[in-house]
Formats: sequence, structure tokens, C-alpha cells
Amino acid sequence: MKYLLMKSRTTFIAICIVLCFGCEKSATEPEVLSFDDLYARHVKSQWNLTTFHNALMGGWKFKESKCCAVDADCETVLRSDLIYVFSKNIITVAKEGEITEEIEYSVVKDDFGFKIQTLDPVEFIDGEVYMTEDQLLFYLSPLDGCDSYFVRNK
Repeated sequence: MKYLLMKSRTTFIAICIVLCFGCEKSATEPEVLSFDDLYARHVKSQWNLTTFHNALMGGWKFKESKCCAVDADCETVLRSDLIYVFSKNIITVAKEGEITEEIEYSVVKDDFGFKIQTLDPVEFIDGEVYMTEDQLLFYLSPLDGCDSYFVRNK
């Protein structure tokens, strides 16, 4: 029975991802906010663990990852072929409509904010997490990592 439920959920997620890729690109897709604007909106939302986790669920389209070294130019990775779908406790990653991985996750809150915990690393999912209604940021630059930006996949 458990196997059938897992298979049904995976099939449902796969269908959702394929349908999302089949839609035309929206002319109203938001530009990535600056860190300051995104952070201000995140703070204004006054998230708690439950509201944050509920708002996180759904599809997120990867937009870019910025890696900036001290006293150096930033390197930006742009991709438009990655969709991350957060369900209750599974992150499903799809590239060009094909599921590439499914990883269990949990949302945790510490003194610094929200984080996504996984047993295995997930590309672009690392650092403090800041969110608005339609944008998501994994903020790792304070630790010399990359900041990864997502927009809600509508």
C-alpha cells in the first residue's frame, strides 16, 4: 500500500512538472529582486515555521546563482531548465521536464532564520532561506558560498 501511495504521488508530481513545462513562458514573470528588497519583504511577512513551510510548497523555477568572492567579480549561473517542487516533505527536481531527483527534506528555524535540511545535498539548495510570495533565495554568500534565486512557477 505504501508503495502505491509513493508511486501515485510521484506520478502526480511528474504530471504537474510536465504540464508546467508545456505552458508558455509568462510575460509577467518577475525580475529577481535585489537581496535588500527580498529580505525586507521576507521580514515584513513575519513567517513562523508553519506559515513558511506552507508558503514554500509548490513549484519554483531556478533563475540564477551568484557567486562573489571578496575583491573579485561575481560569477553568475543562469538556468531556465530547472524546476524544484516542494511537497510536504519531498523536493522533486526536474530538468527539462524530466525528474532528476527526489529528496526528503525538512524546514528548520534557528537563531538566524529558516533552512532546508536534507540528508543528501541538492544543487542550489543551501544556506539561509528568504522568501516572498513569488521569490525564493538561498543565501550562502556570508559563508563565501553562492546565492541562488528562484521564482514561483505559475
